[in-house]
Amino acid sequence: MLDESTNSHTTAQSMLSTKIAWSFAHHNISADLADLVMGKEFDALRLVYFPNVENRIAEFLQAIHSKDKRVPIILDVALKIRATVAATDNLAISMGDVIKLIPATQQGETPQGAVLVASNEWGSLFKAKASIHIGSDVELKCLEVNSNHVVAQVIQGEHIPARAVIRVPSTYMDSVAADIMSPAMDEFLAHGLDFVVVPGMTSPDEILKLRNYLRQASKSQANLPWLVVKVDSYNIYEHLPQVIDAVDGVLISRRELALTTQPATVPMLAKEVIKTCAEHAKFTMTASELLASMRTHSSPTRAEVSDIANAVIDGTDVIVMPEELTDGELFLSLRQHDSAPRPQDAANSALSALRYLRSVIADVEKNVIEPNWHPQEPTIKTEYDALTATAYRTAHRVGAKAIVCLTNHGETAMRLSRFRSSTPIIAVVFDSYLLNRLCLLKGVQAIHVSAQPSLDEILPVIAELLKSEGYLNAGDMYIFVSISLSPLGKMGSNLFTVQKV
Repeated sequence: MLDESTNSHTTAQSMLSTKIAWSFAHHNISADLADLVMGKEFDALRLVYFPNVENRIAEFLQAIHSKDKRVPIILDVALKIRATVAATDNLAISMGDVIKLIPATQQGETPQGAVLVASNEWGSLFKAKASIHIGSDVELKCLEVNSNHVVAQVIQGEHIPARAVIRVPSTYMDSVAADIMSPAMDEFLAHGLDFVVVPGMTSPDEILKLRNYLRQASKSQANLPWLVVKVDSYNIYEHLPQVIDAVDGVLISRRELALTTQPATVPMLAKEVIKTCAEHAKFTMTASELLASMRTHSSPTRAEVSDIANAVIDGTDVIVMPEELTDGELFLSLRQHDSAPRPQDAANSALSALRYLRSVIADVEKNVIEPNWHPQEPTIKTEYDALTATAYRTAHRVGAKAIVCLTNHGETAMRLSRFRSSTPIIAVVFDSYLLNRLCLLKGVQAIHVSAQPSLDEILPVIAELLKSEGYLNAGDMYIFVSISLSPLGKMGSNLFTVQKV
């Protein structure tokens, strides 16, 4: 029957259709972070990890799972974060300035005004005439490359922040499965992950290798995380149709995508990616610079709010908060157990941004107007597409309060979610691990039933469950979808029915 303990995280959240991932960079991850995030209103935690940098992710995973196993974890393997600013203080710069970048491993005194760079790829990171991007606001042009320094001119920006990520798009290389496989990743998987986000891959064969590795390292099918590929360059965008069927979802990295194409085209590319994912029943995350200004300001820019609203209207499943927000002053003071943080610090906190993001999403979903463009419904390619499409349309015609589906692996919930219906989708699962995966699907709430009864038995169980959990009231109509259970046999039944609580 219902296992209430496995549903605590989901029911604690308000019913937003679009989900939220709260992000943390490697230098802000530790065991005590588990105490701070508990009870906050988010749908998943995103941990940004890149190899060869000291991290405490395994310690955090152990701590968070000991407190609440229903907190979904996204591990973003940021291989393309190949370098960061190693200096501890912000460096003031002006357009036209010529500065030096120096490897942090270099011996001797650092010249005044130079930027220390932490990287294990110094020899292949830079090249002459290439654009160098630091953080979200600084752009340099590489003038000269030597083994012990790089000379660059400032194209835009006012200061270089400490620990900022350094990107050189022209020296990027496609990722392969071997880049992800490591003893550290084995340990992370042993502690339990729900989603693994990998840098853009253009080869379906490499993705298959990675899937096989995740399956072996996860020890069981129940622990196998969903695989998400990152659209972080125009090249990956062009190859997405070839790899989309090999993954479970896509993360749109707007910032990195903009570095390899005209920035003005990024909104349209994002719409196309979301449309492609809907066609293939995959979920989407939209990331980069959403509310990033709240690291230093009390409110976001109008452009940031507009970006969030557009992403929600476009149909993204998840809004991903930038990890830079967790460097806000209030957040850091809380991590140091400061019982009386200064009021002005609240404006700079990730907690304020989290609350603001929820309010923006709620406003958009509550006040959606008819768009001046007409999104196309996903095409019907299989019998399962036909079943879910008909169930979705019937729900609208009869005024159903919910669409309830049984799902063993999440496929039925994904296929229903891709229609972006205003009717809530309630996924009933028999595997508690699947709760964490389904929590990021747009418009989907998941509940767990500990035993798998026959179809005849489960209808009254579900009706009572929907009432007790507050999803529906007596007399409400709902659509019940079953692909895996049938009173006629053990095979898929391809049926849906109209039920009343």
